[in-house]
Amino acid sequence: MKPQTHKATDKADRNLPADKKQADSKFTSVKPALQSSDAIKVKGKWDLQVKAAKHEWSKLSEAELLKSDGNSQQLTGLVQQRYAIERQVAEKQVKAFLAKCNMA
Repeated sequence: MKPQTHKATDKADRNLPADKKQADSKFTSVKPALQSSDAIKVKGKWDLQVKAAKHEWSKLSEAELLKSDGNSQQLTGLVQQRYAIERQVAEKQVKAFLAKCNMA
């Protein structure tokens, strides 16, 4: 069985300048984003640091800490919410903790 081709699309592509064809192909191909090796390393480190984080912020559950994957913005929001403190104070605590764990 012969595969169908899209003749209208093929003709339209032939009339486009080379740079336009190239630009269009960039936007039409969808590739899944891969995690960088740095993101994987941070996640691995974070799994080891959850107990220390739980000790630092006892009002946060272990599940919340694991779900955050060590993301400083998520941690800051959790700390700010649970401890009813200003965002800047929570950011400072999270930054200090992550630096202490060599994750900043």
